[in-house]
Amino acid sequence: MTAKRRKTSTSRKERSAPFGPAPAIARPGWQPILPPLLALLSLAALWPVLQSEFVVLDDDAYVYSNPVVRNGLTWAGVQWAFTTGHEANWHPLTWLSHMADVSLFGLNPAGHHATSLVLHVLDTLLLFVVFRDLTGARLRSFWVAALFAVHPAHVESVAWVAERKDVLSTAFWLGTMWAYGRWVRQRTAGRYTVMLVFFAAGLMAKPMLVSLPLVLLLIDFWPLQRFGRERMRSLITEKIPLFLLAATSSAVTFLVQRAGGAVGTLEKYPLWARAGNAVLAYVKYLKIFFWPVDLAVLYPHPGTSLSPGKVLGAGLVLVALMVGVVALKRRAPYLFVGWFWFVVTLLPVIGLVQVGFQAMADRYTYVSFIGLFVALAWGVPALAGRRRWAQSLVRAAAVAVIVAAALAASAQVRLWKNTETLFIHALATTKNNFVIENNFGDYLTNSDRAADALPHISEALRIRPDSFEAHVNMGRSLVALGRLDDSIPHFSRAARIDPHSSVALNNLARAKFLQGEVAEAIPLYEAAVAAAPALAEPRRWLAIADLMAGNTPAALSQLERAVELEPFSQEWRRLLEGVREYERSPAAAAASELRGRLAAEHRNAAAALERRGKTEEARIHLQKAQELGGP
Repeated sequence: MTAKRRKTSTSRKERSAPFGPAPAIARPGWQPILPPLLALLSLAALWPVLQSEFVVLDDDAYVYSNPVVRNGLTWAGVQWAFTTGHEANWHPLTWLSHMADVSLFGLNPAGHHATSLVLHVLDTLLLFVVFRDLTGARLRSFWVAALFAVHPAHVESVAWVAERKDVLSTAFWLGTMWAYGRWVRQRTAGRYTVMLVFFAAGLMAKPMLVSLPLVLLLIDFWPLQRFGRERMRSLITEKIPLFLLAATSSAVTFLVQRAGGAVGTLEKYPLWARAGNAVLAYVKYLKIFFWPVDLAVLYPHPGTSLSPGKVLGAGLVLVALMVGVVALKRRAPYLFVGWFWFVVTLLPVIGLVQVGFQAMADRYTYVSFIGLFVALAWGVPALAGRRRWAQSLVRAAAVAVIVAAALAASAQVRLWKNTETLFIHALATTKNNFVIENNFGDYLTNSDRAADALPHISEALRIRPDSFEAHVNMGRSLVALGRLDDSIPHFSRAARIDPHSSVALNNLARAKFLQGEVAEAIPLYEAAVAAAPALAEPRRWLAIADLMAGNTPAALSQLERAVELEPFSQEWRRLLEGVREYERSPAAAAASELRGRLAAEHRNAAAALERRGKTEEARIHLQKAQELGGP
């Protein structure tokens, strides 16, 4: 009976590592240095991120142009974070982390990058701890965490401030796994509650955690080896609270993203195109895993121009891999778990529900590649077997791969130095990249380089001639160059593409205003306000136009509503106070700043009208400027 018990114990060990022994190098003397090594490795590879600026791709909406976040961590900000669907997402903890950064560092990008880097180091250490506790294999867990720390595809999640949700949610993901492992060992209500709290927090940082309950089922198979010892029904039943949280998060996310206009339509992305791109994306992710070169911040979706041959070839590759890992699931369960970890965690973002313009994204690999790291860290040593020379070769190769990956990651992070370096690289490594061409043009316009912007926006219009965004940006660039007459057709075209757009109407009104046609601008501003009553920006410019037209009560009404909509804007509050003083006593000293501004606007209108040969209208504006105290 004794011999039989020993045999059973050995059999369980073999199921965990059938092709070879547990790593011999992780002796007690090595164990304490593994976590510090991981931290140093992460910092050594990614420290250049501290020298990076914000980028105009979402960092503005998430941080430096967001009036709520710019105020730091406040009670009003907390309420906003839990109730807003801003940026077509509901992730309150992510918003709170950005607010906390502003409270600590202001708008210094180095501080925001430092927080993301610290969270990445924390994720790396948690990953090591989780797999060390689950498997007892310290060195293999170290290799998993080391690859995670320095894989070049993970740079995007760390270097992009707007992707704080990746590094933050992954900490909660790994915290959930750690708590789950503890609960499996000792099933108490307290430990289960800790797991639920971590999971709920992760969903409030990024809803991609919806696949985590399925991953927990995978680790039930290996390394926890609960399959066979416990009924499948009980393994699923115990996770029902997790599945309910995941379902709720999925529903909320879909509704918020659809309301925010982020979900692509079936007309634009038919189901067959989504499915075909998903198949191709899985294979492309595998290519990035093994050969992470030519990475880009955005890979444009091919839409309906997919190659059937490429889709078929990619599908055959996936089927072959799937059949292989299923066939080996008893002998090499880590391959089965690692592969399906990769497949399952990518499902929410693989594009079957298309969000945005991208075909795939490096940031989506932050969690999904963990499965492939596990497959490598256990599979390669298993192939080496007990041969000492083979084990030594595997260790040397592992070190070489990690050093090479760290160097590549360090080079990749330098591409995130600023918007220009990032976009130029993206355009050099992708084709027909509408989003980057359009956004780069917008960035150059805002950087007083409108002439440089025109070729990029023209290319964006070549790719998508009916793009609302590109026509608006072209109009804005032409306005910046003083070509107001040329800008109006683009704003008008944008308004025809989306007749209900406040943005197009607001910009068209602004162009008319800058031409000196204040009377023509007012109804356009009013239409912009009617199109988006909850948008404050058109109200501010309508108020200025109303003041120039002598309609102070209307201007006051618009500004009061604008401040209600954007209570954090100090500039608009000052303008409102100035208008109130002006209404009470136009000649009062307290209204002098507003009088000066209105006089300047009238002079600008007069100059614009004079250039267009409208001398009588110009004279009227000059007279009003003089009445306000201007020259």
